[in-house]
Amino acid sequence: MIAAGIVPVLVEVLKTQDEALQLNALLVLSNLACGCSEGTAEVVQAKTVPVLISLLSAASKKLREEAVWVLGNIAVDNTSFRDAVLSAGVMAPLLRLLEIPDGDDGSVTRYA
Repeated sequence: MIAAGIVPVLVEVLKTQDEALQLNALLVLSNLACGCSEGTAEVVQAKTVPVLISLLSAASKKLREEAVWVLGNIAVDNTSFRDAVLSAGVMAPLLRLLEIPDGDDGSVTRYA
């Protein structure tokens, strides 16, 4: 998938207003970012982090939740990726997530 140039396409999908497509793109990106460092590097190099951070403010709880997962997968890969996520300004949006009532399950808060 990476060799096929799919990551930039997935980033463009994240910018659409089609929640079902966005969720599927997030799931693929999450899988790419939690495998090998090469996959995570591809995700980061495609300038995905700012787009993911913008999704932390999405109206959809599912989109916010999956964006947190992808960001977490990127950040835990190595210190350079963690620093890239932090430098992109993830903390303020993550902290705002803690203020949003999450319903009964608390899933977004737990992932943040």
